[in-house]
Amino acid sequence: MEHLEERLDAIERALGLDEHPQAKPKDIDVPALRKGLVDRGFQRIFNIPSEKLKRLHELMHKTESRPLGEKLNAIQFCEELILQRAEQLKSFQEMSEVVLNSEAISAVGNHSIALDHMQKEVEEAIAIWKSCSDELDDFRADLTALMTSLHLKVAELEKVVAAKEKQ
Repeated sequence: MEHLEERLDAIERALGLDEHPQAKPKDIDVPALRKGLVDRGFQRIFNIPSEKLKRLHELMHKTESRPLGEKLNAIQFCEELILQRAEQLKSFQEMSEVVLNSEAISAVGNHSIALDHMQKEVEEAIAIWKSCSDELDDFRADLTALMTSLHLKVAELEKVVAAKEKQ
């Protein structure tokens, strides 16, 4: 176990992940840094709230408190799940290749002429329907006007008949 920890420490040192107690904070020229970032097109960084940046800084410099044994146990515990997900990704890739390489997908371009023709037919049918609908609306308006006129005429005739009956 110690040998494994030593190897892990060596890898961390090689990657530059070891602690540097001799490193000290350096004063930063904020205006020059800001100008450099803006000149490179990173001005959106200044829109990030400072609380989020502080939290990110804390997360980056947070030391892992779990011992190596716990890390190994966690990896071993998830090993089956990791292998299962890898197998699922492999089968997904194989299935997607079958779909993407099929003749139906490659023939989509050939169907565009037929689809354009069908779209024109649908547009013509919509125009005919709209024309008939407008004609029906006109007929209904004329019928309503005629019925109103007839109703008024009948009311006048009823008044005339009622007046004649009184005489």
